[in-house]
Amino acid sequence: MYFRSRARMASVGVLFFSLSIGSSACLKQGNDSGSGPFQNAVCVSNIPFQINTGSTGSAFVFDPDPVASSGNPNLSASASSTSFDSFREQVQLSNLGGHGVLEGAYVDIRTSLGCTEGFGAFDLNNKYLYSHSSPYFGEAMSYYFGDRFRSKIDEAGTLAPIAPLRIVAHCMQDDNAFFVRGRDRSGALVEKVCLGDSVMTPGATFTDDATVVIHEAQHGTTVDTYSNSSDLNQFLYDEAGSLNEAISDFVSLSFLEPSIPSSMDPRLFSRWALGKFLGGYNGVRGAHKCPTYSSDYPECAQYGNFSADNNTVSYSYPDGMGWPYGNNFSGPAYVASAFKNYTSQEEIHNAGMVMVGALWDMYQALKDVKGGNQDAAFIASHKLVSESLRRQAKPTFARISPVTFVSFASGIIDAANAFGMSGAEVAAVTNALKQRGLYNGPSVSGGWASVGAGSSESPGVKIMDNGPLLKRWIARLGGDTNIVPPGVGTLNGRLDRGEVAVIWFDIQNNSSNGVTAGGLQLTVTSDDPNVTMLNDWYNFGAVSSSSAQIQYSKVNGTQVVNALSSSNKTFHVPTGNSYFATNPYFSSTSTTGVWVRVAPGATRRTMRFNVDIKPANGNSTSLSFPVTIQ
Repeated sequence: MYFRSRARMASVGVLFFSLSIGSSACLKQGNDSGSGPFQNAVCVSNIPFQINTGSTGSAFVFDPDPVASSGNPNLSASASSTSFDSFREQVQLSNLGGHGVLEGAYVDIRTSLGCTEGFGAFDLNNKYLYSHSSPYFGEAMSYYFGDRFRSKIDEAGTLAPIAPLRIVAHCMQDDNAFFVRGRDRSGALVEKVCLGDSVMTPGATFTDDATVVIHEAQHGTTVDTYSNSSDLNQFLYDEAGSLNEAISDFVSLSFLEPSIPSSMDPRLFSRWALGKFLGGYNGVRGAHKCPTYSSDYPECAQYGNFSADNNTVSYSYPDGMGWPYGNNFSGPAYVASAFKNYTSQEEIHNAGMVMVGALWDMYQALKDVKGGNQDAAFIASHKLVSESLRRQAKPTFARISPVTFVSFASGIIDAANAFGMSGAEVAAVTNALKQRGLYNGPSVSGGWASVGAGSSESPGVKIMDNGPLLKRWIARLGGDTNIVPPGVGTLNGRLDRGEVAVIWFDIQNNSSNGVTAGGLQLTVTSDDPNVTMLNDWYNFGAVSSSSAQIQYSKVNGTQVVNALSSSNKTFHVPTGNSYFATNPYFSSTSTTGVWVRVAPGATRRTMRFNVDIKPANGNSTSLSFPVTIQ
């Protein structure tokens, strides 16, 4: 067995990218007036060792984004950029290296405009006072907030990585931003943040949203604190990946809370980039107890309830996992519409809403205990998060993705006790996590699982053997599309000799207490040597020729199924207590499927996939899924 080896990226959106590593430096000669990007730029191979010994400077920024700075929630990102200049404020920059560029003790700001990951903004007197229309404005934003954030967590004793973090402004044309940890061509460790420029809203850039800058910077601290060699999230969709995103959302929100006007909700993540750039789609996330289309939002007064008739959803574990936050759905049956039309229930940014809210509740509870001291509450929260990350189990071949929401919550409480927090503080932390179902929450009862109905073509499972579709999936993964042999078998949803296919397992939740099973890790083993697993380019867990691992977000229990049932056909949510009925879009991509190959000489017979299932909130169980080779 072996681990998948591809580099990991953690992003603010839902896409994943790679970047080449550049070595030149691009020094702008003189101060920029905003008349045109890089008209006077030159790329040089070395920066002068010392230009100005001063470690402070000044810059214009939005604090923390144009919406908050203007106080106008209806501000358009597509407005003329010159109109944004009135929303800037001048701030002091600290910890500069004194070389006339935006690098210092905590961050190193580069650009992909004009030269390859070199320096763009340059001023002999460290005065980075740019118009918003200048490409250097985003570099100054990135330095100011990156430096402030990383110096604060250094004060807390939780800074990682220790070396200055590289942040690349304007690194790509895409509606996304990400952090990546990997190795360059020489084998040296590379960690950096990439902040993209919007395609859907030309002229808008992710550098103008401080929540995004801090979100991505926190990813570096999260993964380095967990391990300097093992990735936190091992699958495209797993609770460890959702946790990674949730921590970044929470840390960004809590750090920037003092900057949000009292007229605005401090629990909204990226009201600018995710709220304004995406062409009419509301991608904002939040730390509330319910999504925006829940009838009791934003107070979420009916927290704990799920109701199709009343349009209520609660971000509690595990039933609240998978419900989207933004209201991009039609009424009056918003909950039913969200279930029927949202295709990314298990995607890690979306599935993290439960944990974002739990950490926010914990932070607010600590702030109350500390007499309203935001700074003390932020430092205490970051220390708890970091210590729990450090304590989490590392991947093994038996459990490739051992970190769950439940294990992380327990780690936070252990850390609170280990740090000698007061009884009131420990109680505040514990109560916040318990309320969200993350600590001492209900478990699925013993013997809870059985084989579900599956598909009509192959009972118990669903098999995707559509060659052209599989080739498109492989192309997106960057794999070899030739592994799908031409003209083999028929598109019959079954296993044919000689074909490559993706398979899903319909796990039925028969728990006697009706509790939903959360965070299921499946270890799938073939009992036929002629049915083998593809390697780790296609299967994302620990893999051998006969076994692979995959992660499912949840399988509904009967409690939530009954709550979402309605005699009104318009409001009724057509869900059930099997995996296929929990997520109707489970097979829309390969991210929750297992890739298999059937040898051309396989015998026509009924073979078995033996599946060991470990939920985060219950005991392991094993099922056997018979599949006939045609």
